[in-house]
Amino acid sequence: MVILSRCAQGAFNGNIGVTKSVMAEITDATNAAQAFSFLPVAWSIGSTLGPLIGGAFTAPATRWPSVLGHVQFFKDYPYFLPCFVATLVPLSAFLLAFIALKETLPSAVERQSQADVSKSREANEASNCLSPCSTTRLLTSSSSSSSLSQLDYGATGSTIAGSPPPSPKQSSESTPPPSPPPSIRSLFIARVLIPITNFAFLAFLDQSVLVLLPLIYSTPLALGGLGLAPAAIGSTLGIWGVINGIVQVTCFAGVRAKVGHRNCYMMGIAGLGFCFAMFPVLAVFAQWDGGRVGAWVWFGIVLQLAAYMFSYMSYACMFMYIAASAPSRSSLGATNGLAQLTASSVRALAPSTASSLFSFSLELAASGKADSIGRHLVYIVLCSITAVSLWWSCRLPESLNSAEREEDTRDET
Repeated sequence: MVILSRCAQGAFNGNIGVTKSVMAEITDATNAAQAFSFLPVAWSIGSTLGPLIGGAFTAPATRWPSVLGHVQFFKDYPYFLPCFVATLVPLSAFLLAFIALKETLPSAVERQSQADVSKSREANEASNCLSPCSTTRLLTSSSSSSSLSQLDYGATGSTIAGSPPPSPKQSSESTPPPSPPPSIRSLFIARVLIPITNFAFLAFLDQSVLVLLPLIYSTPLALGGLGLAPAAIGSTLGIWGVINGIVQVTCFAGVRAKVGHRNCYMMGIAGLGFCFAMFPVLAVFAQWDGGRVGAWVWFGIVLQLAAYMFSYMSYACMFMYIAASAPSRSSLGATNGLAQLTASSVRALAPSTASSLFSFSLELAASGKADSIGRHLVYIVLCSITAVSLWWSCRLPESLNSAEREEDTRDET
């Protein structure tokens, strides 16, 4: 049941690609940076609140014996309450989207526009059975509707400025048909694949850091870790999550504008490499502190987590790269879906790879036959992957302006 539940979570993760597509459709160059900076914040908030919900509401009969200790249900099912509280989050998201979220899919918007024109035509035909005065009012309303249609279609060149407004029937006939869904094969071009493969590198490195942080922080000092208690690790990462969310919202747009889009992305990749390199340095700091976690170690942890914040800026940059790489507006969903599939695949590979490398490095160190390279094999491998990722990120365009819609003009032609 646990495995089936986890598979269901992955299957319903399709909303992530939809969210990115909607964000790209409701923003433009003037506000995209500010809007996309909230996506890493949402991930950071969820990563912070999720463990807190699980820890706070597990076994309520034991935690609050005076209030819930007499309820047999909570004794039999100690994990029901945290699962119920967590269920309220997607339920609230569903209700909010159902009530407030407007449709942005181009084909759906086109169908709605055609339906509105059809209603206008039916109203015009019905006016023939009414009085002349009523007919005049309906024709006036029809002309206003046609004028609005002229504004909508003017951008596509289907009407000429200064020409008489078309009738509802003519507007309906001139309305372009909904764009056909793009084929998957049309996405296998360099313009799309370069950002997606960079996204794969980012997801792999980020997931490796997420696995190693609690693993190495909790590993005993004698084995190269820090020996921190679980409560200390949870509090540290929780505080970091709150600070990280504030930094992303307040600083991302300014940093991106200052250093450039690609450089901002590369700073995050370099920050991940710095995180890997800091793990053996923290062990050295622990020796300086007399074999314990002292001021030097906490100073190193602050540096490491501060560098890790830049990786969340890389996520915002990459989301914008992927949205700009879509061959057409109607292919935003397919492009984001392919990117999410790729990232999810490497995220499934990263935990086992990072933890296995760490375990193998410990075995080499315990054998007494390994040199410094063998003891630090996990960090050397991950830093090497980071270097390859930095090299590959040079293939990305320097700015979104240089990557936008070069092929759209060819498609329209």
